[in-house]
Amino acid sequence: MPSKKSIKNQKYENYWKITLEYSDIFGEPFNNVLQIIVDYIDKYNLKDNGLTKEIYQRLQNTINAIYPKVDMGSTRKSINQFVKLGFVQPYLKDYHKLTKPFLKEQNRDKKQDLFSRIVYENSKFNSSVTEDDNIKQINFLIKTLAYSGPLDEQDLSALISLKDISNISKGFLTREELERQKRYVYTIGFDLRKYNQRSYLYGIAKRLTGVFCRNRVLSIDPENLPDAEEIKSRDPYLHSLYKKALKDESFKIFGKVVCDFKQQEFTSYVASHIKPFHESNIEEQYNLNNGLLLSKDVDALFDKFDITFDREGNILFGKRVSKDLQQEYSLYKLDKRLLNNERLKFLAMHNQKFYEKNKS
Repeated sequence: MPSKKSIKNQKYENYWKITLEYSDIFGEPFNNVLQIIVDYIDKYNLKDNGLTKEIYQRLQNTINAIYPKVDMGSTRKSINQFVKLGFVQPYLKDYHKLTKPFLKEQNRDKKQDLFSRIVYENSKFNSSVTEDDNIKQINFLIKTLAYSGPLDEQDLSALISLKDISNISKGFLTREELERQKRYVYTIGFDLRKYNQRSYLYGIAKRLTGVFCRNRVLSIDPENLPDAEEIKSRDPYLHSLYKKALKDESFKIFGKVVCDFKQQEFTSYVASHIKPFHESNIEEQYNLNNGLLLSKDVDALFDKFDITFDREGNILFGKRVSKDLQQEYSLYKLDKRLLNNERLKFLAMHNQKFYEKNKS
């Protein structure tokens, strides 16, 4: 037992607090406990009826009977982690729309993608079964990573030490702000005291699709981020997931990452929207089927509706496209494996705008 003196001298600080009872998102305990919680929410219609002490106790007993803990506090922690990660809402009143797809998904890559969307969009470390909070720490971390570059251990300590990020309206720290906060946490010795919290944060971040961890440094492939113009209006991480998904699709179909139209390799690609980004809702904006992976020259024409593709993948030219370019581009077409029903619906919208622009 700690002495009264050690308790008196203990520092109680306001910082990002997260611990995980189950850290393997593919493991049986993680998925089974989450499934039990979802089943209880549905069975007792907690969305409409609300959570009672009796039902909450019954849920704890059910989980503890399958995965016994040293005490019920650890069982409650295993339930709370799914609230903190964003899979389940506080008071167990509902669950994220991607929670059930996550539970059903057997493909590890797709399951990780779903985990990433849920945690990025909805995780709140200060929430629990009995507390609701709107501060999204992982969202803040990943945006800082996207806007300010790779994050090492000291950078993470600086972020963890932030008492309140709700008043940082831009939603991230600049590199200059990060360096200043690092000097502060070094001065007060915070980084040495919160090693475990930093490790938990690493554990979550490195499980997110598109986030890489090498030598304890987190990074995102800059090629998958929006360019300087786009980053002002687009969510950098959701865009990186969108572009990565297009690259993965290209690799699956062609055996390598290529322009979907020319089927050639390029040094860089554009995740080109079929239905314009600014006209799409958030689900359409980052929907794989509302996109094509194109080379910059093809995207420039496609984006301005100077070219489009018909249901067979053939290219159609607008009146502003030169004869020489028409001759060159006529050698190519979209592979039919790209033309699923959902993508064809988006292409039909693109066709309509193309015809409107190019009518005589």
